[in-house]
Amino acid sequence: MLVQEVLGGTVKIERKAQYVTWIAISKNLIQNLIKLLEKYPLLTTRKQCQLKFAVKCIENNTRSFVVENRAFMYHSQKDMIDYNDKNFAVPFYYGPWLSGFIESEGNFRFLKDKRRNMQVSGRFNIGQNFDHYIIKSIRDYFGGTGEVRAVVFKKEFTKKTELLGEIKHYCVEMGSKSAKNAIFSHFNKYPLLGHKRVTYNEWHNFFVFLSRQIPVLNESNNKE
Repeated sequence: MLVQEVLGGTVKIERKAQYVTWIAISKNLIQNLIKLLEKYPLLTTRKQCQLKFAVKCIENNTRSFVVENRAFMYHSQKDMIDYNDKNFAVPFYYGPWLSGFIESEGNFRFLKDKRRNMQVSGRFNIGQNFDHYIIKSIRDYFGGTGEVRAVVFKKEFTKKTELLGEIKHYCVEMGSKSAKNAIFSHFNKYPLLGHKRVTYNEWHNFFVFLSRQIPVLNESNNKE
């Protein structure tokens, strides 16, 4: 509804009110969105390929063009990935973009001590198919030191994987004190706006509670 209020378009609520879609239909709105994305370019290669194909479809304005060229939508993705792995630079709008990306792809989770049945720590992790440079940039942005890991999924025989090979899912996990403080600072400036904010608040509040307990424990130890 907020996107509709700012940009226009149509909102549909489906699947027993569990799924919400925002749709841009009018030509004027679509052209305005394209201009918006020229100012704030998409950063993942998958979305860049989709936008590039959509622009070509609008320019040709024929159904036959869409049908005949759909299979080539991701034809240049591998070259784009190779280029960005060597040359990606964080853009000026990276902060707010990152909050939106985390809203979709991030995960705030707790680690439990099963023996004592209690939460003992927390981790933030995030992943993305193919785009190693995106996950590396997120790790570096938060000052994380963890390794960017690759998980290879079973190959699916589609036109996209024919071009890119096996699906490589890159992910990173961060839980150090400095990284968590950087995450807290980031979301103070660029807050989450959707449901992910609920899980983030639970995650954040756990560490606030933990930090308040430590001085009390130290004080009791000093008295002993």
